[in-house]
Amino acid sequence: MTARESLAAGLTACQQRLHGLWQSAGGETAWRWWSAELFAMLPSFVRRRVVAATAQANIDWPLGEAVEVKANATLVLPYACVLTQVVRLPQIAGSNAATVIRYELDRYSPYPASDLSYAVQVISVRNTVAEIRWVAIPAQRLDAILQACKARGFQPRSIDARSQEGVPLGVDLMHGSARTSAPDGKRIDRYLLATCLVSMFVLLSVWLAHRQSLLETMQAAVELQHSEVAALRELRQELDSTQGAASYLRQKKAELPALSTVLGDLATCLPTDTSLDRLEINDQGEVTMAGQSARASVLIGAMAECKSVEKPRFDGVIRADERTAKDNFNVKAQLRRETADAQITDSD
Repeated sequence: MTARESLAAGLTACQQRLHGLWQSAGGETAWRWWSAELFAMLPSFVRRRVVAATAQANIDWPLGEAVEVKANATLVLPYACVLTQVVRLPQIAGSNAATVIRYELDRYSPYPASDLSYAVQVISVRNTVAEIRWVAIPAQRLDAILQACKARGFQPRSIDARSQEGVPLGVDLMHGSARTSAPDGKRIDRYLLATCLVSMFVLLSVWLAHRQSLLETMQAAVELQHSEVAALRELRQELDSTQGAASYLRQKKAELPALSTVLGDLATCLPTDTSLDRLEINDQGEVTMAGQSARASVLIGAMAECKSVEKPRFDGVIRADERTAKDNFNVKAQLRRETADAQITDSD
């Protein structure tokens, strides 16, 4: 046996085993019921077209003169042309019926198995018993029938046989290799394979769509969290900046002495003939004074004795005021930091 024949035999045995499991599990019955229910839901004109398109013509043997030969037709042999028998075997044989019958065919038929073209049909599998029908025809007789059909220009799609009651058995003796079958089994296998492929494609599509939806949802959630984190970071930076600015202002404010303290100190240091028209203290602790004094030249020395200011200096020239007989002056100084520290310490 060549490698190709071994592979073909292995695939055939696998198909037979799967078909037996399919039948033993009631899958064929459920498939027929489901197909019938779906078919009944179609409109009547659609059902008629489907029946007309899928109907297969059966041509009985022997061919008559008036028989119209059709394409895609099945040649049905009479009961007398074939050998058939129903045997009862253990349930496990139902999943590999063709192999079992191949070894037992010599005992069931008067011909050697090598001289027969036969098919095997699993009728039912119940409890521990499988009912199996084998149908066989001598290969020489089958070749003669095919030659006769060829002479009439007829190439059968398959070769079936009738039961003793005249009902087609639903087997195929065409190819001469044993095969486990059931009525319309080949078509059911094709429908089942197509349904499985479509179901797998639909399930895969649904799974991919669901996975894509979850991915998009997760991405949207992650982007939302990123935006929230960015907003929180900005708020934190703004809060830190505000707190830093407020702390800096408090520190600067705490470092500067109170205005009342500066006024009291200046009133003590400045001569009694000196009056202030303007006194300003900015955030940097710079003091600007403007006023009149009978002795403006001594102001710098007098302010050097003040405890709250330091580095006094004239800002501009001293101008005499003829109306008041005093000098107009502008003086700038710097608040002492030690004074502010001492003030903070006293307040503590």
